[in-house]
Amino acid sequence: MSIRLEPGSPPLRILVVEDNPINQQLALRMLKRLGYQADLAVDGIEGLAAVHARPYDLVLMDVQMPKLDGLVTSQRIRAELPPERQPHIIALTANAAPGDHERCLAAGMDDYLSKPVSLAALAQALSKFQPAPVVVPPPALLTPSPLVALPTWDPAPLRRLAENLGPNADMLLRELVNSFYDEAGQMLPKLATSLASGAVTDLRRYAHTLKSHGATFGGLAFEALCRELERVTLAGNLEQAAQLIPRVEAEFAQLCVVLRNTVPS
Repeated sequence: MSIRLEPGSPPLRILVVEDNPINQQLALRMLKRLGYQADLAVDGIEGLAAVHARPYDLVLMDVQMPKLDGLVTSQRIRAELPPERQPHIIALTANAAPGDHERCLAAGMDDYLSKPVSLAALAQALSKFQPAPVVVPPPALLTPSPLVALPTWDPAPLRRLAENLGPNADMLLRELVNSFYDEAGQMLPKLATSLASGAVTDLRRYAHTLKSHGATFGGLAFEALCRELERVTLAGNLEQAAQLIPRVEAEFAQLCVVLRNTVPS
């Protein structure tokens, strides 16, 4: 178990409360692809003990669990923790039905996701609750960048990669894409930690590597953002680097959605 950094923001501490082993791995895997690692509780009782033992910013709470379901667990969290220790709670349920959203809100939850949860939906839900960035760039840096207009994905590089792989290309391509998820998911949080610690050389190296990966898999906007991050870091413009890091993270999430739809694991 470990605490992690959301790029460009203070530490974001996440707890997953889920009783199903497959759903546990899916939740942790998607969080990892979004640049997070999370603690895991296997039921409501363990989840309640976890939030008492340490502070969390956000809890992904399965609704239907034995022993103590997610609704009761959330109610107890709201009743038992002091205001300064209250986490945001996102409900996860496989059986969406009329009134479920209202019941989750009534139990003290802040948001609601239906299973199977998509990476995009999870990323959007997390973005609502992430802390504000530590470094606030000057207003001039908030001007929309032409990079925003770039499409997320170009299929041509992936087709060329498949052609180059030859026999068993489908299997090898899946392995390569999964490796990209893993490596980029581990590397993205290091952008913010490198910036915070002043390790500018490391930050530039990570941006360069991610830029290369983006080009390999056709991530046009991701590649362009990483290239810009590498450039401004080399120029010593760390305020602009701080502005770019969350955009790199968000574009990675979008690219993962496209790749997962194109190259199923």
